[in-house]
Amino acid sequence: MNGMKILLIEDDVQISRLIAKVARENGFQVRMASNENDIRFTYKDFKPNIILLDILMPEMDGFEVLQYLSECRCPAPIIILSGSKYNDIAQNLGNALNLNITANIQKPFRIKALRMMLSEIRFSFGGTEFMHMKN
Repeated sequence: MNGMKILLIEDDVQISRLIAKVARENGFQVRMASNENDIRFTYKDFKPNIILLDILMPEMDGFEVLQYLSECRCPAPIIILSGSKYNDIAQNLGNALNLNITANIQKPFRIKALRMMLSEIRFSFGGTEFMHMKN
């Protein structure tokens, strides 16, 4: 599982820490980013296999992040993570930009549901598809 890397783009520090803890417990490497410079640098440096993306953020919102990821031709599955009414819009935009939008997780979410989702990711991909993805 060492090759499975999650980039968590979220501006709420408490939510970020919680998701990162659960992801690490499930065998993922995790990096977090919350502003434009961190997002751009971390995406290119870390080369994530999966991205968890909040939509409503103050500096660079999720729609701008989707546009950036599209410009980078991001192959990683993207999970929209938001408590907003914009989840469907973000999913439609991501699909229109030829991104791999795989799920929406509504905030607030249950830890058990997050653990199940991460387990499903590991099971579905067995690590092999993620490990072979290159950005």
